[in-house]
Amino acid sequence: MIILNNQKAKTHYTDTQPVAITFNFLKALFDIESNFNRKEETYRMNKESRPRQLNHLTHADLTVATVLFVVCNTQGRIWNITPHMIYQKLVELYENPISSSQFYESLEKFKLHGLIQVEESEGLYNYQINYFWDAEKGRILRYVILHPVVFCAAFTSLPLSHKKLFYAAVAQQREKGYTLYHSLTKDREDFPGLFALTHKNQRHQVDKVLTDLTLYPIMDGKPLFGLGKLERKGKGSYVAMYSLNSHFFLKAAKGKKYHEPLAARKVYPRLFSWVQKELLDRRAGEILDYNKGQYAYLLVRSLRKLSRSVILYLLDQLVLYFQTYKSLPMDLAGFIREKRISKTEASILQITEKTGIQPLITLHTPKHERTSRLQEFINSISHLPLRTIREACQRGYQALKESFDSAVHPLEAYTVEDSLNHWMEYALIRKKAQQEQREPTSFGNLEKWVHAQLQLNYYRKEEILEFALEQLEKLPYANPVPRLPISFKLENFLLQS
Repeated sequence: MIILNNQKAKTHYTDTQPVAITFNFLKALFDIESNFNRKEETYRMNKESRPRQLNHLTHADLTVATVLFVVCNTQGRIWNITPHMIYQKLVELYENPISSSQFYESLEKFKLHGLIQVEESEGLYNYQINYFWDAEKGRILRYVILHPVVFCAAFTSLPLSHKKLFYAAVAQQREKGYTLYHSLTKDREDFPGLFALTHKNQRHQVDKVLTDLTLYPIMDGKPLFGLGKLERKGKGSYVAMYSLNSHFFLKAAKGKKYHEPLAARKVYPRLFSWVQKELLDRRAGEILDYNKGQYAYLLVRSLRKLSRSVILYLLDQLVLYFQTYKSLPMDLAGFIREKRISKTEASILQITEKTGIQPLITLHTPKHERTSRLQEFINSISHLPLRTIREACQRGYQALKESFDSAVHPLEAYTVEDSLNHWMEYALIRKKAQQEQREPTSFGNLEKWVHAQLQLNYYRKEEILEFALEQLEKLPYANPVPRLPISFKLENFLLQS
């Protein structure tokens, strides 16, 4: 436990944790200075502000990089927050924090250098840290653990050259006591030579940096380096030898959490409450808890400009996706664009559902063709006013009930998830639903929930069975279903009636 003289300890009475930061990000951070001599490349925060060097790494840059890795989630994202919320966390962690203007300048520089991606909508921001996630392997890239010493005033008061060399050592050293060798002039594959890294041009200047890091105590009476010196290699050639003080060397501990994700700012509370209710009604409460609740806020923000009928359709599609893949789309905006239908189309689907006629649209349609069959039906009648469609569906349903023999739903109508076929105890629930003629679509939603719970492994089988039986008693009874020929198309019947 490390207690610093920061706001986290003074206000929240908690210790300061280490930080997990990816090696690739640190390398990209140092690469900011690959064009250090291009002094003409500058940027401004606004028209009135003075130009800043684009290719220079600053004290503030190291600070902001560290804090971004504190507040991000395990995918390197920071969702639905304001930049000031990140700065508030920075002030809480550092004994001697940088100014807010320095913070915003570094954020802008990171964006220009491609270290982060930023999306803004109505004053709220989504940040994605680049060089964080391995898309091919579906996991975080190799990371190192940064000791909380970086938050103390003694560290932040060090010259920039000293800080940079410490961060470079953390990135490279994998074992306690391991000696790193660093050329003064030759660039390594991962970091530049020490003259370029520290912006020194004399050997004695680099030697002083190493000496300072090895001799001067920073925390608990200990210096940052356990070893730091120059060694001669051949005629006129020197190499730096250094290693972290074992007191400041940390390795990842299994099960330890190294991130403190910022809670998303609550927005659109009425819409959020409504979406929350609809998801709970669909037995999809896991979506509300996904990624510590941040996904739900992103979902609400993405849906806020759509009509209620369209939102209901999209929620059904999202629940189906979650039940199928046991995860949620990473590109939510892309998912909504792909699945989105018009307000008119959503209204037509609502009418067919409320009038009880919707199951007849896809009665003889294979599962994988039902979406296209619904679209075919909508396209055929969408030219009519909604009032006319509603009246036609009401009349049509009654006419079909009178014109055709009623059919009892077979057991197959209650079989939605084939993976449950071999669960003997659950087969009794299906049989009970068929015997009582519960509404098949509602039972299908319950069956999808059962399948999802088995995959998520949150509850024991006995608990899932007990809950399924309780919910079965609450399901509506099925309406009689007319026996229709395979060639029957509902839209033709409605348009002729």
